[in-house]
Amino acid sequence: MVSALRNLWARAASGSESQFARAAEQMQRNSSTTHGGGHPSGMSEAELKAFRHWMSEVNADMMRWLALVNLGLVFLLAMKNNPIAFISGYSHERLNVLHRWAGRFVWVQASIHVCCYMYTWSKSGSFVKRLTQEDFSYRAGFTAWLFFTILFLCSFEFIRRRAYEYFFMVHIACAIGAVVALGFHEPKTYGIILYLIGSMWVFDRLVRFVRGVHYSKGTRATIYPMPGEAVKVVLNTTATFQPASHGFLTMPSLKLLQSHPFTISSADSLEFIVRGQRGFTRRLYDRAINNPGESLPCYFDGPYGNVPDYRRMNRVILFAGGSGGSFSFSIATDIARNLDRCCVDSIEFVWVIRERSHTQWFEKELEELRDCPIVNLRIFVTREASNLIASHSDSSASESSESLRNATPVSATDVDETTDSDTPVDEKKKSQESSSPTETLTINFLALPEKALSLAIETEDKSNSTQRRRSSLGDQYFQFGRPDMSSIVKEAVRNADQNDLIAVGACGPTELMRCARNAAAGVITIGGPSISLHCEQFGWG
Repeated sequence: MVSALRNLWARAASGSESQFARAAEQMQRNSSTTHGGGHPSGMSEAELKAFRHWMSEVNADMMRWLALVNLGLVFLLAMKNNPIAFISGYSHERLNVLHRWAGRFVWVQASIHVCCYMYTWSKSGSFVKRLTQEDFSYRAGFTAWLFFTILFLCSFEFIRRRAYEYFFMVHIACAIGAVVALGFHEPKTYGIILYLIGSMWVFDRLVRFVRGVHYSKGTRATIYPMPGEAVKVVLNTTATFQPASHGFLTMPSLKLLQSHPFTISSADSLEFIVRGQRGFTRRLYDRAINNPGESLPCYFDGPYGNVPDYRRMNRVILFAGGSGGSFSFSIATDIARNLDRCCVDSIEFVWVIRERSHTQWFEKELEELRDCPIVNLRIFVTREASNLIASHSDSSASESSESLRNATPVSATDVDETTDSDTPVDEKKKSQESSSPTETLTINFLALPEKALSLAIETEDKSNSTQRRRSSLGDQYFQFGRPDMSSIVKEAVRNADQNDLIAVGACGPTELMRCARNAAAGVITIGGPSISLHCEQFGWG
């Protein structure tokens, strides 16, 4: 420690900080006489004050370099096409957690850097002078720190999940603003690093642009409204991708400069199941309701993702919740179509949905899995009583058709009053109605008689086809309630051999993911079969 301090003091003595070096040497000579927590004897108050100021600037200088190094790592990990993903085998969304932590370190180190200089300037009485002088460098540095602070505050999980679009716009704007401000702060010192950071960002954008142009030339997305406020998006282009990959969709007619990630729900075509939540997805759902089957210009960036090779596993257990079925269905159908090229002996497929009508999201895939001899298909319905499961889809479809036939046009004011009514209702009934497509379809089409008539005919056809399908996808595949995931995994492990490879995959809400992790961890034993777990989190976690 003394040796390191001596080298540091010697460097300071060679420059204009000789007075601080003399103070340090004095402290070293008198270190043997230091008692308790007091400062060394023989050092004057002026020398001690100067030493403290110098140490503050040394700490600030170290923090700025650490922050710059981590800033480069932040931009590297933010790239969709980054070398770390290529070397490690992890896709960019898996590395996103490192991106977030590197960003937090940047803010902490930048804050220490700013606070150390603010302390030194306030003690010397030059704080206001430095921020108001003609040289813009200090104000630029403070501005960069403000951008980093906004980034830090807006990056908490509850903000990302509830206002992702606003978070994303603020994220990009503040990141660019911080880099530009740093360039004005220390153009000579930071120049090379900032050019490197900028070139990484430009390279990633260029690769994404070229890939997007390749897949998006003449690409259009056909949108279909589905039960449960969902939309099925089908692209008229093809791509080579692994099962459970994802891509970014941009639809200029809905949001010009926004791209949103969605998991590819099919094993051989670019199809997506999108739940109408807020922002872009809500606009997409409303557009599909008002214009079912419409074809929209679309820009596709992808595919991305790197999931385990489930074909080489002996047993596969897949858990999915709601639209998280896009992950599980693409994997299971890929295995079912390539049984002769797989090592898989059995697939436990568990899908948790709110209503039975949601099975329309994956009609074709469900039929394939039903006919596959190695698949044990189980669908858990959470919002319908067991005695209503068998009849819900037919009754809801016929009610929707009948209500549309008898509907009379109403004004937009009437619709708003009906929707925003404060009349108290049963909470369970309210939640069921909010997730049912019947109410939404009626409200949106009452003022559009021609489309309502067209939809009524289509709904009747859908009802008939649903009734025919029920004979093939019988009630034995449905259960009421939530699955006991731990028991399902234990049963699969109990039937496995010691040398079997078992893969557990899950995609869905946070609680489902937690249960899947606990279920997989609870069956890991010494001498038992090998168990691997892969979880696909909604959003970016």
